[in-house]
Amino acid sequence: MTPGSGQLPQGSFAERLSAALAGQPLGLQRISQRLREMGISCSPSTLSRWSNGRTAPRRSQARRAVAALEALLNVPQGYLTSAAFGEATEPAWHGDDEEKRQADLRAALHRQDADDFGIDLDAADAETIFLHETLEIDAQRRGRSIRVRRILRALDRPVERFLAGHSGVTGPDGERLLRELEPGPGSRLGRVREHPEVGMTVAEIILERPLAPGEVGIVEYTVIPQGGVEEYTTGWHVCDVVHRLPVAEMVLEIIFHPEALPTGLRGAVTRTIGGAGRRGRTLRHDLQLLGSSAIVSGRDIERGGVRIEWTWDEEPTA
Repeated sequence: MTPGSGQLPQGSFAERLSAALAGQPLGLQRISQRLREMGISCSPSTLSRWSNGRTAPRRSQARRAVAALEALLNVPQGYLTSAAFGEATEPAWHGDDEEKRQADLRAALHRQDADDFGIDLDAADAETIFLHETLEIDAQRRGRSIRVRRILRALDRPVERFLAGHSGVTGPDGERLLRELEPGPGSRLGRVREHPEVGMTVAEIILERPLAPGEVGIVEYTVIPQGGVEEYTTGWHVCDVVHRLPVAEMVLEIIFHPEALPTGLRGAVTRTIGGAGRRGRTLRHDLQLLGSSAIVSGRDIERGGVRIEWTWDEEPTA
């Protein structure tokens, strides 16, 4: 029988899974069979490699298996998933304690909204093949709309909705500004939550026609600042895209008006956000404009994001 929650180790995913398996009346073959009955493919050899630390669950399909194992092995919800995939939804590129605190708060609010809406963030019903966000900067150096294009593939179950969260910039008075979401063709808004304390809007996007298992669909929507534009102050400015589930390819693009080209530009990619016993790695690099666009991309992002930073306050280099 599985030890009580007070006796379960709080180490790596492999240590936790090994402890949860210890004393179980079900062998790996039977557990794998039970998972198949739930529509989840996970072989006994995979379970064995996970428990001895030779491999770790990394793909989006594995997330459902790990979440299901918590129920099958009678351990607390989140015990295995938090170790395998972590709890944070934002990369560790935040520069100070206040930024980190805000990021943690956004993560907690996002998860609470998902729970309230009945959306299981740990059950990967779909994989994101491609995610492209485009921010437009006008001649007055103001942020206009963000266009989002997302290509999804449904996995074992039909997909009819997903959760989108977007945070606004910090205004001239220090407050975080909210954004609104406008769905494109083939989808509509469901429930919406606004969190002014962190400038975050979380919205349920509902597909007009659910995706059948194995089917690929394109979802597009636009993110618009409340008030129409976002004012940027002096210093360095940031736009990032973060995703808590694996993404095959992620692209962030900023289109600057020709009269508002930046004088400083850099990018960053974080491919993995560390869970318990795991560390993320952020790759930073200078960017060059392509025409009037700045583009940063990352492939095979397990849990992470891409970021562009820019300024108009530096002297242009020769």
